[in-house]
Amino acid sequence: MRRWLTTILVIICCFATVKGQNGLGLYTLGDAVPQNSRLNPANEIKGKLVLGLPVISEMGLHVNNRFGYNRAFTKLENDSVKLDVDKVVSHLKKRNALLFETSIPLLYVGIKPEKSSFGYSFFVNERINVRGQYTKNLIKAAWEGTNSLVGQPLNIGKSAFSASYFREYGVGVNTSLMNDDLKIGARIKLIQGIYNVKTLWGMDARVDIEPETYSYGFLFKRAGLNAAGVNEYPSVGYLLSNPNKGAAIDLGATWTHQNLYSLSASITDLGYVRWKEFSQNFILSDTSFAFQGVYFTADGDIESTIDSLKNAFTPKETADPYSAMLSAKSIVSGSLLLGPVDRVTVTMMNQLLVGKVKSAFAVSYVKQLTPGIVASGSVVKLPQQWPRPGLALSMTGGPVQYYIASDNLIGFANVGNMNTLDFKMGVNLIIGSGKAKKETDLPPAHRSKPKFSSNDEGVDYPTDPRLKKPTVIRKKDIYTIITKKKQPKTWKSWFKKKKKEDN
Repeated sequence: MRRWLTTILVIICCFATVKGQNGLGLYTLGDAVPQNSRLNPANEIKGKLVLGLPVISEMGLHVNNRFGYNRAFTKLENDSVKLDVDKVVSHLKKRNALLFETSIPLLYVGIKPEKSSFGYSFFVNERINVRGQYTKNLIKAAWEGTNSLVGQPLNIGKSAFSASYFREYGVGVNTSLMNDDLKIGARIKLIQGIYNVKTLWGMDARVDIEPETYSYGFLFKRAGLNAAGVNEYPSVGYLLSNPNKGAAIDLGATWTHQNLYSLSASITDLGYVRWKEFSQNFILSDTSFAFQGVYFTADGDIESTIDSLKNAFTPKETADPYSAMLSAKSIVSGSLLLGPVDRVTVTMMNQLLVGKVKSAFAVSYVKQLTPGIVASGSVVKLPQQWPRPGLALSMTGGPVQYYIASDNLIGFANVGNMNTLDFKMGVNLIIGSGKAKKETDLPPAHRSKPKFSSNDEGVDYPTDPRLKKPTVIRKKDIYTIITKKKQPKTWKSWFKKKKKEDN
């Protein structure tokens, strides 16, 4: 028993929260990085063609634990190390989280036709999601025995677990409206399930130990486990295609008001998988009973007591199909646009953890340093952690884009005590981006409306914000009339105007 528990605790210590796509600092770079469309499909495709290279377009690791390496392992005299379970238990909180999430990109293609306000994307990803929560008393009882919890209820129902491995095939579309003030997007995904294990939703199981008589009270309600694909050796055909199908949708929107501020919101992984192939269900009967020991008062009492305990703890096994929801995620953010290339952003990310919502927050300053370099400095508050500094950087040279980000910079100063590790990087190919367009090249919905009628040779100059300068003038007899271009509003110009009025 202790060997199994030690193995489980090693996993908990090393990967208590691993999430490959949660970087809040990277998300604040917005549509400068194509991978951010996964968290908000409204992000615009920057280029006629965007290619995400298999595997290397998205690599990262995020470990979020309650304690670091030095608080879990003890160094011995012969320079070897061992897991100190007593030390681990002492640093656990009343409730603890166990998460592992990673994504391996196989294909990403983004297309933005030149004379269209729509952008399209196609993608295939391999994904692994592990979600769990466990109590300190559960680990303590498994390690030290139940006698250490006499008089304390052991609520197993507060612990839950879900793990799945699946492949997603998806298509996305986004567009901009209201002269680019409103951007909306959606992604539809077909899910191919491969492996899944999860506890039943709404499980209630507890053990009470009476301090005077040391009698055990047991309660089981909806206690059980669902599994699919774990008891069979996977064939190539099963890995490529099987009856475990599902679907999901991602939705997002961004609204900008007069170049002063913007608001954005999104929800992703809103869907499910129907597990049919190689499915197994292990369910305990709903029951409650008290066990006060074995009494030798009559023949057969030992056998009947053992049989009753065996029946109470023996689950019923079936092969019925079952459904499992994906772990949905939502993001809400707001930005103050300090200028054309810099802004201050506040972001909140909510994630569903087996029935519980976990939130993370970030306050970021984002600035475009040069036409090809965008940087973001952040203060990030992750679940069960103090605020940490973060940095994100995107560099584009020609068709190649590199990006790198971390939500915890100071952790690298002392790796042994680091309880939060965050690192992300990738390479993309972006073809045909960054050039200003003429009025005639814009889609009709984005062309400026005439400010006055033109009955002679000239037309009104364009007011679309993506044009660098007026390129069309209106001629009147021997005079050339160039209408003054209205400058976009900014917080800097607003403060200057306010100061001038006060003086």
